[in-house]
Amino acid sequence: MKTLFTKMLLIAGLAASAALAQESPAKKGHDAGVGVRVAFDYDMMYGFEEPDDDFTDDPTGFGFEAGLTARVEMVNNLYFVPEVDFNYSSTNHSAGRNERTYSSMNLEIPLMFRGVVAERFYVNAGAQLNLRLASNVDAPTYHTDPITHKEVKEEMDDFEQGAFSFGIVAGGGVFVMDQVSIDLRFYMGMSELFPDADYIGGGFSNMDEIKHPSSIDMAGAKMMSIKLGVNFWFI
Repeated sequence: MKTLFTKMLLIAGLAASAALAQESPAKKGHDAGVGVRVAFDYDMMYGFEEPDDDFTDDPTGFGFEAGLTARVEMVNNLYFVPEVDFNYSSTNHSAGRNERTYSSMNLEIPLMFRGVVAERFYVNAGAQLNLRLASNVDAPTYHTDPITHKEVKEEMDDFEQGAFSFGIVAGGGVFVMDQVSIDLRFYMGMSELFPDADYIGGGFSNMDEIKHPSSIDMAGAKMMSIKLGVNFWFI
């Protein structure tokens, strides 16, 4: 009797397992997705070693970016999220009539980890690499000619943003629809933007040593950004 009862339990267990297998879908593998991203940025330079007294504010401005994004689930609710974005930024500051504008186009490569909370909410953190594609500094200065007493415009600044920079990035977001997410991200640059700029008031003994002149000291300048983005996921 005991043997028969054991066999009946075994058969019942197998039948229940088969029924559950038919009713419940197989567990999905690790989640992955690919999409596009568009973001608007508020940019600000910070970290000047010797701020110019004539310029009361650090350069600020707006930018935008667009590119591709992806996500790969590493373990449950933890993703690796790389991106490739084309970014345009323009910042400026002024002292009287002297206004300086710094514009650049960069290829940004954020490499982030994402933790998902309550299915729809997530937080991101990681590093970002930036490759300079183009940059321009528009920094005219005005003075009065002592002979003609007319206002004269001069442009002596001739330097570019460094070819490479990097920083850290962190933020969070929410899926407002299955394929659409919105996020807010903070970027803090850790490397100098203009490492080759030569400040003409920097005590050069020979003016021929100045290869990339700048009328103000740009040493230490880094970029800080707040990015509001929208992501559309194809997968």
